[in-house]
Parts: sequence; C-alpha cells; structure tokens
Amino acid sequence: MRCYLCHVLGFVTLACLVPSARADEAADKANAEKVDKILATWNKADSPGCALGVVRNGKLIVARGYGMANLDDDVLITTNSVFEVSSMTKSFTCVCLALLMDQGKLSPDDDIHKFVPEMPRYDPPITIRNLIRCQDGLRDYWHLMQLAGWNIDDAWTDKDVLALATRQKAPTFKPGSKFAYNSTGYFLLGRAIEGITGLSLARFAEQNVFQPLGMTSTYLEDNPGRITKHRVVGYDVMPDGRTRRWMMNSNVVGGGGLKTTVEDLFKWDQNFYANRLPDGPYLREFLKTGTLLDNRHVLDVWAYQAKMTSVNPTACYRGLKRLAFTGGSPGFVAAFVRFPEQQFSVICLSNDGIRIQPWTIALRIADLYLADQMQEPRKRQIPAPKYQFVDLAESKLIDKVGAYRMHGTKMIWGVSIVEGKLALTDRLGETHRWQALSRTRFRAVQGPHKGTHTLVFERRADKHFNMRLEKDDGSKADFEPIQLVKPDTKQLSEYAGQYYNAELKATYTVSVRDGSLFLQVNNHRHERLASTTADEFIPQLRTPDDGRIITFVRDGKKRVTGFTIQLWRIEGMTFEKLTEDSG
Repeated sequence: MRCYLCHVLGFVTLACLVPSARADEAADKANAEKVDKILATWNKADSPGCALGVVRNGKLIVARGYGMANLDDDVLITTNSVFEVSSMTKSFTCVCLALLMDQGKLSPDDDIHKFVPEMPRYDPPITIRNLIRCQDGLRDYWHLMQLAGWNIDDAWTDKDVLALATRQKAPTFKPGSKFAYNSTGYFLLGRAIEGITGLSLARFAEQNVFQPLGMTSTYLEDNPGRITKHRVVGYDVMPDGRTRRWMMNSNVVGGGGLKTTVEDLFKWDQNFYANRLPDGPYLREFLKTGTLLDNRHVLDVWAYQAKMTSVNPTACYRGLKRLAFTGGSPGFVAAFVRFPEQQFSVICLSNDGIRIQPWTIALRIADLYLADQMQEPRKRQIPAPKYQFVDLAESKLIDKVGAYRMHGTKMIWGVSIVEGKLALTDRLGETHRWQALSRTRFRAVQGPHKGTHTLVFERRADKHFNMRLEKDDGSKADFEPIQLVKPDTKQLSEYAGQYYNAELKATYTVSVRDGSLFLQVNNHRHERLASTTADEFIPQLRTPDDGRIITFVRDGKKRVTGFTIQLWRIEGMTFEKLTEDSG
C-alpha cells in the first residue's frame, strides 16, 4: 500500500512538473526570439557582430553568434570564436594576484619596485594596492606609446612599454590620493607576478587558472605570431558606413591582451559558484564581490562611469546584485555580467568596436529573463514627444554658426548652415543637418543623432551661445564657443623647429610647407596640423581614438619655447624647443 501511494504521489508530482517545464521552455524560446531581434542589426553577412551566451542555473541556455568574424573570408561568428576582450583582462590579472596574496608571496602594501626593480623609487612609493585600484598616478602606456610615435596597431613589446614606464620622472599625483584609470599599472602587476614566480603572466595564468578550469581556448597573447584557430578580426564601423579593420600586434598583457570565447567564459562563470582554484581570502573576496581590494571602478564600466561623476559605484541593477567585467579597444568590446543570486549571467563578446555596447545588451537580456525577479522597475523610458518643426530664415541661424569646444574632452565641433538648415559637424568631420524646433532648439534629422538628440543653444552675457547636446535618456554634452584663428605663413614659421621630451624619448619636428604646418614624430610620416585657437593645433586624425591637442608655449618676449600635448587621459606632457646650444 505504501509503495502504491509513493507511485501515485510521484506520478502526481511529475504531472505537475511537466506543464511547468513546458511553460519554461516556451518562455525561453520566446525570450531567445526577442534576443535575436535585439541583435538583428548585426546578424548579417556584411557586418561584424558578436558572440552571445546566456547562462542560467549552470546551463548555457543561449549560445549563438551574430554577424561575421572575418569579413574578408565570410567567416561566421560562433561561440567558439576567439575574441580580444581588452580590459576584461584586468579581472584575470586580479585573480592571479589574489592567488599569490593568498600564498603570502605578495602584500597589497608592497612597493612595486620590490618586484620590478627597473621602476624608480618614488616617494611615497607606488604600492600593489595603488596599482590594483588605479590610484598610482602613472600615465597610461596606451596613450604614451602613441605620443612616442607608435601607432596603436604596431608591434609593441613588453620591453618597449617597460622602458617608457620607467622613464616617467614622477607620478602625476600622490599615489593613493585619487583615481585615474590606466593600463600601465596592470602591465606592471603582470611584471610583478613574473618577478615573484619566474613565470610570465601568460604562463602563470595558463598553469594556475585556465588549465585547471578547462579553458582551452583562452590565453594571454604574449606572442602575436601565435596561430589561433577561429581568431576574430576587429572592426570599427563609422557612422558613414566606412569600415576600419583592426588586428592588434603587440604582446603586452596585464591590462589587456586576453583572448577567449563564450564557451570558455561559461566555464569561468561556473567557477564562481563552485571554486576549483586554490582557496584563500583574497580569491574568495573576488569570487564573492567581483573585486580585489575594492577595485570595482576599474573592472566594471558602470562603476567607472559612476566614479568619474563622483557617484558611489553600485553593484546592483534594479534591486538585484550585479557583478560585471567589461572591456573595449579598437575593434573589440566585451562584457561578462553576472547576477549571482539568480545564477544568471550574460556573456557578450563583439568585434564591432563602435556600434555595439555589450554591457547595455546584457542588461536588456537580463530584463527579459529576470523580469519576474527584478525588485525595482526599469528606468522609465520617456516617450519622445511629437516635435513640431518650424522654418527659420538663415538670418536667424547665422548667430549660432562657429566652433564649439566640448567640455572634458576638449574636442572641437562646428556649426554651419547647409542648404538653409543648421548643420553640426562632429570632431571626425561628419556633418548632418538639424531641423529647428525654435530659434534655440533643434532636432537631428540626419546621421547618428537622428531621433535621439536635441541641440540647445543658450545665450551668454557676451552675446555668444553655449551649446548643449541632449540625449532623450537625459545624458548631455556641454560645449562653449571658441574663436578659430588662421595664422599666415609668417606666423606659422614661429612654430617651426625641433622639440624634445625626455620621458618619451621623442623628437617632434614642426615645419611649414605650402602654407600649412606639418608635424613629424621621430622618423615617422608627416602630418598636417590644423590651427584651432591661438597657439593651438590639432594633428590630422589617424583614428577615432586620436584626440591629440598641441598647445605651443611662449616666453615673456612672445617667443615659442615649447609646447604641451594632450591625448585623452594624458595632459601636460611638455616638449622643449631645441636650440643650437641644446642640440
């Protein structure tokens, strides 16, 4: 009787579970179709795209590729395609550091000079903690290499980067006093691991992380000549449709250089729940919080953005605990976003470096699959109002024409009149028309801002206008007017000469040809310089990542004695003009 009752109860339980399982399967199928729609733009034979993995309860429930891994040879992206994941590398460098700290071979308060003796002895010292948290005051080698005359895709070596790092006379601020994101610190942390273990970071990670977890397609690229099956080519697709192909050739790792796949990151995801690496407090901290020494703002793009706007970084999304590891470099962007309490993760690796934001896609996918578990409503999307356009005569547009400098980046945009309409030209020279809503408000009707942005002009006390680019989601970019100058040949000749910076070991030669100023860095090609404001020039753009600004410096007698150069996060690099005595 008892056995019969057990069979009956088991049958009833099974009968109840079957409809539930079928309902889950139907929901998963519906969500997978919605995911396909989200990524439909990239699921084409003539477009780069992404590999996607959705993980739930220990299973890879969605594993798909969208778009092409190599446009030259019509190679499709799959979940075994090998992507560069850029700064996501830093999270694995942290894991290697945690393993050594747990073994007592490394302390957060150790001076980096102890393990990398080539580094100067700074006072106060730069500690391992400072480097992990990007509070070291070191300039980013990614930009320093460019200022020293290298192209982004040149074959840098770790010796090249180490030489550049060790020539920095002093940190740009007291170590530990502030945050400034850079990859130089993580390169040095990789060198520290080598100094401690005798193994390169690539070999140490392979033996102590990747092999134990069966991540057979994952490696740190310290040998750019390595043959890799299923390697993905990176692309930047410009707003006008032009495509730039990227293949990085450096062998510098620590802050970047990790190659991996969706399939391997699924294995890494599962290790957060059942750790198979040597246990210890630092590794436990990382697996629990997704951070090492509270460095979330280094590993997670949302925490970084919050840090840069003085907002306390959060590890939550819509009330759920969220951990994230993100990265981006020319041609590649990547995100690995985890919701550990729901045992749910999204892995998105892309070779479309400009058009895809994988971290945003990850949250859209989480919204689908975790809809019934979210504790807070999704940020309300304010519907775009129905705009009522007006026609303005050119006489009412002319006072807004001119050049404007963006706050923060200092990039210069322009406003002009094209075919009777206001037109905005971005820093890359792309020009698109805007339709008037009033005399001071305009809506994009062309280009990448169409349907999402409004241009606002505000009159200043000096009768000029400030300009603001407002996105419908509430974000904005502010600009102020500037007066462009056009020096004549005689004025340009004042800048001609050779300039030198000892930290970069770089000589910049400035010359005048055909009525224009030209720049040559070391023995590289000549670049035309475009004048902006007084004594300021912008080199011809080489890539969308090129934001160099050169500002010449004069002495009390108005003679040009040098210049400073800025490139994104690097400011104030000073070059002295060489004279016959100094040369």
